[in-house]
Amino acid sequence: MATQIKATVTINVPEDQVIVDKSYIEGLEDYKKRTSLEGQYWTMADLIARVGHERKWVKDNILGPFNDELSFENGGPAFIPVAGSKQQYSFNAKEMATFLSQHFPDIYKHADGANKEGKQSV
Repeated sequence: MATQIKATVTINVPEDQVIVDKSYIEGLEDYKKRTSLEGQYWTMADLIARVGHERKWVKDNILGPFNDELSFENGGPAFIPVAGSKQQYSFNAKEMATFLSQHFPDIYKHADGANKEGKQSV
């Protein structure tokens, strides 16, 4: 007959660490995959929703003034269709989000200038 031994073990967990269920970590990994902008593309509707302004404002204050910098032809995150074509805008979501964050002051300085000149109302 096999001998059984019952033992009590004490494990000291450092204050800056915790023990969590594996399912919690898997849930976080799943959430990260679903919310990550990596490999995602935005349409114009997605961009409008992200910046919270109408199409005209986006075109007047982001796409127009920063056209050269945004154009994928110059290494930017945006495919900007030729006027009159049936092509649609397409944006590399991660790179466009970075651009918007980095250029936030410039975008709104331009928008504020347009508002003062009566060219744009929000």
